[in-house]
Amino acid sequence: MPKLIKMKYKLITALVVLLVLPFVIHEPRIIPVRGATAADWNPNTFWYEPWGSSGTHKGVDIFAAKGTEVIAATNMLVLYRGEVGKGGKVVLGLGPKWRVHYFAHLNTIKKDAGFL
Repeated sequence: MPKLIKMKYKLITALVVLLVLPFVIHEPRIIPVRGATAADWNPNTFWYEPWGSSGTHKGVDIFAAKGTEVIAATNMLVLYRGEVGKGGKVVLGLGPKWRVHYFAHLNTIKKDAGFL
């Protein structure tokens, strides 16, 4: 195999490893609301049914005062920032092990880089 092709192959392999590695490494998760504790959410709300007109609720609601900072539960690639009908202002991210993280009912969304 010519030397240039080998170099391209090694470069592509390195890029794939660098892009995929953060999503397969386990990282500890945190409560994504600044200052929140386990007392600020009810684990019984996960998979609660029925949840109004949106059907089954597939998340945990964490309650905080308006303006409290929401932070990423882990490192993630931001897939979407914007507004949707049921969730209001939302951020959707892809985290380690290809887990999707969805933050809804936000007061504001910061316009920063693609990673949280």
